[in-house]
Amino acid sequence: MRKVYFALTIVVIFALTQGCSPTNQIKRQVDKLSGSPEVSSVEPADGAKEVALDAQVKITFSQEMNPDTLNAKGAVIAYKNEEMVVFINPFLNSGYNYDTATKTLVITPSQKFLPDQEIVITLTEAVKSAGGKSLPTGGDTAGTERYKFSFKTTKAEGQVTAVVDTESVTASAEEESAFTEAMAKNEAVDFMLTGSETYRFDGQAETLEVTKVNKVGCAGCFDVSLNFTSTYDGYGDRTDQSLSSGDVYHEVIIRFENGEVVETAIDKQWDILKQEIIQN
Repeated sequence: MRKVYFALTIVVIFALTQGCSPTNQIKRQVDKLSGSPEVSSVEPADGAKEVALDAQVKITFSQEMNPDTLNAKGAVIAYKNEEMVVFINPFLNSGYNYDTATKTLVITPSQKFLPDQEIVITLTEAVKSAGGKSLPTGGDTAGTERYKFSFKTTKAEGQVTAVVDTESVTASAEEESAFTEAMAKNEAVDFMLTGSETYRFDGQAETLEVTKVNKVGCAGCFDVSLNFTSTYDGYGDRTDQSLSSGDVYHEVIIRFENGEVVETAIDKQWDILKQEIIQN
């Protein structure tokens, strides 16, 4: 018993001298002793600068991990400067691939990072080892957070200042300002998060994904297909309704015309814009 008290005393003294919470440090040591997995290395490195805008994020663990927990809910990508986030959770549909041989999670962001911005990667308690244990409590994390690191992206390349043909400039500007496939994909996710009462009521965040983007008709016109799972049956805001529980799979189609949502359907039965059953 004396040895235990002595070890805890050392941990508390170290925590106080390092400016960390003694409680978190003690919890961290207890978690380690109980066999919790740890992060062995990260890429880009914590504090790295001039990181490419299309860089992948790699996280290597000390133990075999449960790949089902390595997703957008467990490993969160975000801009430190929240004002730079144009869409809600812009990296929601990033690719998460786990290599069991190297115990490495490779995250391929769903879109390029913005230039000259700090990117923060946060691992939550949802990340589990194959044995079902979460990462140890971190000294500088709070709540459900267990591990955090950050890096800064490279600055944008300088603008070309040479004098060019006016018609070329106009054509280039029109091309750059056009509503693109990538924009349609991001706008569709944003629309579901903010405009779909069905999804907002009980949609499971980790299940929302864009499955297909088709160009239709006019320039800047797209049909975006998405899937998600809800916890209860029915559509719209179902507050005070009698509901049957059980995962319910939904298919969504959102049509854009020059950046505007003009048609929507969940399971070809529910109009998200009008919030009513579609009459055939």
